[in-house]
Amino acid sequence: MKLNSIYHILLSYFLLAILSNFALQGQTVFNPRSPINHPILLSGSFGELRATHFHAGIDIKSKNGVTGDPIYSIEEGYVSRIVVRADGYGNAIYVSHPGSFTSVYGHFEEFAAPYSDFVKQTQYKLKSFELEIKPEPGQFPVTKGQLLGKMGNSGTSFGPHLHFEIRNTKTDRPINPLFYGFRPPDKRPPVISGIKITQFTSDSIEYNSQKFIASANGNGKYKLKTDTLIVDAEKTGIEFSGYDQMDGVYNKHGIVELIMKVNGKIVYQYRVDSFSFEEAKHIYAHVNYTSFFQDKSKYQHCYILPADPLKIYRNSGDNNALISLKQNEKQQIEIIARDFNNNESKIRFWVKRSSKTVTKPSPLIYNYILDPGKPALVNEKSAILYFSDSAIYARMFLHFTQSNSTEKPYQSPYIFINNGFKIFKEKVDLFIKYDSLTPEKLLKTVVVECGTGSKLNSYGGDIFDTYIHAKINRFGTYVLFVDTIPPVIKSKNFKSDMTGLQSVSFTIDDNLESENRSNELRYYGYIDDQWVLFEYDKKSKTITHRFEKNLPKGTHTIKIELRDGKNNLTVFKDKFIK
Repeated sequence: MKLNSIYHILLSYFLLAILSNFALQGQTVFNPRSPINHPILLSGSFGELRATHFHAGIDIKSKNGVTGDPIYSIEEGYVSRIVVRADGYGNAIYVSHPGSFTSVYGHFEEFAAPYSDFVKQTQYKLKSFELEIKPEPGQFPVTKGQLLGKMGNSGTSFGPHLHFEIRNTKTDRPINPLFYGFRPPDKRPPVISGIKITQFTSDSIEYNSQKFIASANGNGKYKLKTDTLIVDAEKTGIEFSGYDQMDGVYNKHGIVELIMKVNGKIVYQYRVDSFSFEEAKHIYAHVNYTSFFQDKSKYQHCYILPADPLKIYRNSGDNNALISLKQNEKQQIEIIARDFNNNESKIRFWVKRSSKTVTKPSPLIYNYILDPGKPALVNEKSAILYFSDSAIYARMFLHFTQSNSTEKPYQSPYIFINNGFKIFKEKVDLFIKYDSLTPEKLLKTVVVECGTGSKLNSYGGDIFDTYIHAKINRFGTYVLFVDTIPPVIKSKNFKSDMTGLQSVSFTIDDNLESENRSNELRYYGYIDDQWVLFEYDKKSKTITHRFEKNLPKGTHTIKIELRDGKNNLTVFKDKFIK
């Protein structure tokens, strides 16, 4: 066995011993059972790259691809939190265990009693479908193997599965559950899809890039079509595209560890065993967002941006892992991708600069240069942008302009904030000047983003002097829009005679897509003027009421009130027989 393989096996056992030691308090040992009865197979792995975050748990497949599999507590403890949401984890239970660990179970189809009864009572008490409840430690004690509910598809889930996490109770940091024995079979090494070479100036400003497809060469080794890549630039940054696959499943998972060597020396390394939720949102510093935005490809930087706050990197020191290039000097690049079981794949190639002069970047059109760590206030005739000192990951060449006129149905010129596709590290304050709006229209005015889909994206809007203010998170084209259009309610199965039906469902929708929860649709449902529970599935835009068994036979009145972020109201009201 190779020395580096032995090293990484020992490292895994060492990490497991450390993490297990955290669970020791007195004589209590964290020795969990599986949360399911069937063999564990994963549709999602810990730390894999999602569109907006690193994945904080593992996604466990259902036994037969349908909902209803029983979910059990992995260890004794008590229910410390119950969450019901239309998105995210959907119906979720958190169980705190002795030894400062918490297990999290998401996307339930239904909770087991007594949690289901408690949740429903609380929903009726608060007149709200969405909840976050923190019971007292003695209210719901849990034994090892106790039934928590049934596997489902609630929240942001696109197939029956269990989202499962283990967190440190004190810090709320998720830890890879595979450290605790939840290991599916996996003898397959990661797949290397491609390499991207990005050119940088001498002062580390990014410009051109080129992708190269990788092909398998057997035994976990990969190659490029040509083994020497010509990069006529002062510096280059390497990017990696690849994934892992486990035995018995087709799903593409994230890799656990990535290493880049230059001339045999490690210059870049990351390993994802644990992270904070604050870190998880900074995936935009770790991946090439431009590639993801353009064609959904996920290229990971093998270099570190100046204001990247992630703590997953190792062996980097003060080095950002950009490679300095000299004329006709070949440098060997080796990239190693590993999964949790230390299956690994490698690709090796060379880079060099062939010419005395370097390829100059195409002239950028910009009117502001922004640097991380420095706040900035930039002005146009009709708009102001404020960047805090922690708003960006790297130097940014900002092109901030506006159109010459206002086009209907908008209430301001177009505000252009662009130079490529960029996500801000923190949301940026945008102020757009309004003019000649009545008080009634002013209250309905929002900042919207144009050109990102079939609908406008609404960021809401607060009145600030003679401006409408909103917080935005990316480059784009923004404009003011007066939203007076009420949302829409459509029946899915309602009819005048509901005899024999167990539930009634409607779809709800709006003319704008909301970019924050405060501007989302709000609904209230009533039967015979009494508030009733309508469950909301955001991904299908469906609200559903399950008729109570004690609903008297006869004629009843159903009413639904639906409001959007600017309080535009739609009411559905009708009679039915039950």
